[in-house]
Amino acid sequence: MIIIRSYFMLILSSITLVVIIMFSTEIEGGDTPTPTPPPEIFEFPVAPPSEETLPIVNDLLAVDKDCLLPCFWRFHLGESLTKETTDFVIRSFQQTPSVSYAIERREVFAESELSSNRGIDFYETLLPLSDGQLQVIFGSTDDVLLRVHVRLYMPVNWLEENPFILSEVLDTYGEPTDVYMRYSGAPIIGYVLAVVYEDQGFIVEYRFGNDLSSNQRLMNERITKEGRLLICDEDATYDSIDLTLQIDGNPTSLIDVLQPSLDDPSVFRPFWNIEDMTGLNIEEFTEAFAGNPAACVEAFSLSELREQGYE
Repeated sequence: MIIIRSYFMLILSSITLVVIIMFSTEIEGGDTPTPTPPPEIFEFPVAPPSEETLPIVNDLLAVDKDCLLPCFWRFHLGESLTKETTDFVIRSFQQTPSVSYAIERREVFAESELSSNRGIDFYETLLPLSDGQLQVIFGSTDDVLLRVHVRLYMPVNWLEENPFILSEVLDTYGEPTDVYMRYSGAPIIGYVLAVVYEDQGFIVEYRFGNDLSSNQRLMNERITKEGRLLICDEDATYDSIDLTLQIDGNPTSLIDVLQPSLDDPSVFRPFWNIEDMTGLNIEEFTEAFAGNPAACVEAFSLSELREQGYE
């Protein structure tokens, strides 16, 4: 009996010694695996169904003579507070605006563009609509609204009356400060037209040809035999219309919002002024389109522009 008990104690002591040695080795070697905490799940804000949102959006985007650009959704830059915009979005769309990094994710990634946004807090609202989308980003400093970015994606599918088409903008606000245009893609996939109202404080950008269907239409209907591009406003069939609204007090001037694209050859192709791209000066361009959505003007072909140094 004593022999069995001794044998049992010997086995127990051996096991204890092995455990102590293993534990000590793991501590000294630092090989003990550290449990990985489960990743945090980010819940994206959920907007109400588009059939509920559409009437509200169409009403908010309708022409309002008391709220012309850069006023937007009846918010006035330099006056309205951040809480007013967020409360309005929550009340209208049952969605809390999220902190936005979309400005940095725009197609312009130049350092000058990123630095221009320092000191501004951005809050984004994204509303899926019928075969389209509305994105609104409010930018504020010290809780005062200073800048608004708006993207209407495929507005022809959901916006009943579009006050932001080219002919309406030129008719409402008159001759702009500048008009720029650039081609995108190779040889021609699409174009961007930028209409600048520096004194009023806004830019409207028209994008066409980035979507597959609009690109097909561009190649079939908008390219002449000479390779020139027809810039048209009919049907307002833009892929997207982008608005940039701001007032004095922003860390960058309004025209500098486009500056990286104007100078940076890595961003597809550069913006050139409308006269270099079409032969029309700003006054002639305005007269062609203002109040006339059926108007079209020709932009020079890429081969013609390359002879002038356009790449």
